[in-house]
Amino acid sequence: MDKTIQEAQEKIRRVSSSEADLRLYELREKGERDYASGLNFARREGRREGKLDDARRMKELGMSLEQIRLATDLTLEEIETLNPFEKR
Repeated sequence: MDKTIQEAQEKIRRVSSSEADLRLYELREKGERDYASGLNFARREGRREGKLDDARRMKELGMSLEQIRLATDLTLEEIETLNPFEKR
């Protein structure tokens, strides 16, 4: 079904709902948005932790800070503060 038609039907359903039904719908929508936002945050944090772990290993192997920066997109300051022997 066309997305525009689906959106219009959804608006009709919302307008014709009772106050309680509308409140439940809004809470469910908010919950879904919050859940998606939490997942996105966790993904970003996981990627960042992965980059930090990779940088630690590269530093342990003796790669230059510039090579690590290019490989991980971390800043030189972030890389310099890493302890290469710290295990996560």
